Amino acid sequence: MDAEFHWQIAAMSKNEAILRQLRSIFEHSYLRSRVELLPPRRLLITATQHEAIYGMIKDRKIALAKKTIAAHIREAKEAKLLMLSRERADQ
Repeated sequence: MDAEFHWQIAAMSKNEAILRQLRSIFEHSYLRSRVELLPPRRLLITATQHEAIYGMIKDRKIALAKKTIAAHIREAKEAKLLMLSRERADQ
């Protein structure tokens, strides 16, 4: 569901270069990560953020959408770094 959300947002750009880059990111990130190491509440937070971002885009609240997307990216990055540190600890 996470990947599909991001794919649909990128598809709105109708930019093949962006879509190719996103596909590459998906392959690297989703296929090589141990998602089970993500904090469980992160999944709920992500879904809630995606729903809010979708609503903002639909309502054309662009400035608010950009701000929310920036926070979403920052938080996702922090969660990914935590996941990677847990992965290293397991090795």
